[in-house]
Amino acid sequence: MRLYWYISFFVFLTTKLCVAQNYTIIDSQSKESIPFAAIEILGKNEGFFTNEKGNFFLDTTEIRKIKISCLGYNNLITENKLMKDTIFLIPKLESLSEVIVYSSKKETTTIGGKSKNIAWHLGQHDQLGVLLKPQADYKQSFIEEILIPIGKLPATTESKQKQFESVFRLHLFSNENNQPNIPLLKTPIIIHCNEKSNKLLRVNISNKNIQFTSEGLFVCLEMIGEIDNDGQVIEKKNFVPNFKFTDKQNKYFSSHSYFKPSNSDIWISVNKFLDKEIFLALNLVVSINEN
Repeated sequence: MRLYWYISFFVFLTTKLCVAQNYTIIDSQSKESIPFAAIEILGKNEGFFTNEKGNFFLDTTEIRKIKISCLGYNNLITENKLMKDTIFLIPKLESLSEVIVYSSKKETTTIGGKSKNIAWHLGQHDQLGVLLKPQADYKQSFIEEILIPIGKLPATTESKQKQFESVFRLHLFSNENNQPNIPLLKTPIIIHCNEKSNKLLRVNISNKNIQFTSEGLFVCLEMIGEIDNDGQVIEKKNFVPNFKFTDKQNKYFSSHSYFKPSNSDIWISVNKFLDKEIFLALNLVVSINEN
C-alpha cells in the first residue's frame, strides 16, 4: 500500500513538473527575439510580459486562449494547444520615411528646455507621448539624440533613494492630424536604467536618419517595468523611473503631451488631468546641414 502511494505521488509530482511549457516570441522577418511582448490570458483578466530574451512559460494543464501583442506588430490570438515552442509575430506593414543623406558640413545643437519638479509615474504598459513641432525651419536637420529627464524616487513619500532596475520602450512615429501615424523605427528602442543612471538619459539615434521636419513627430515612452536578475518583469503598481515635465513651452519647438493607459487605444491629453498645461521635458540633439 505504501509502495503504491509513493508511486502515485511520484507520478503526480512528475506531472506537475512537466506542465509549464517554455515559449519564445520571434520577429517573423528579422528572426530576432522580441523582448517584453505582452501576453494576455483571455477571459481570465491575467497578463504578463515575456522576459528580455522574448521567453515566457505557460501552464499547459488548461486549454487557454491567449493574446500576444507588441507595439509595431500585428496581434496574435491563439490557443496554447496550438502553439509551438517558437511563436512568430508579424511586423505591421508600414512604410518608413525615405532616407536622405547629406554630404555636407553640419552643425549640432541641443534644443529644448529645463524640466521642473513635476513628475509622472507610469503603470505597466502605460504610455506617455509628446508631439514635437519645430518652431524654426529644420528642412535639412536630423535628430542625433533624445534626452529624457527622469526621477528615481518611487511614487510614495520615501525620502531615501532605493535600488531598482527598470526598462521602458521608446517609439517614434510620424504625425498625422496630431496623432501617431507611421513608425519611424524598424523596432522600438529598449532603454534600461537604474539608481546609478544619469538623471538625463541620452538615447542615441544618429544611425536612424530621423528628420525633424515641420510636420513634427511623436516620441512615445512605453513603461515595461522593473525587472529582476533574470530579466523578468516584477509585479508593481508604480514603477521607477518617473518622467519629468515642465510647465513652460520652449522657443525651439512646440509640444503637446499625451497619456495612453494600458487598457485603452486612445491617447488622452495630459492637460485633461490637471488644472494647468504641462509638457514632457524632452530635449533633442539636432544636426543641421548646410546643404
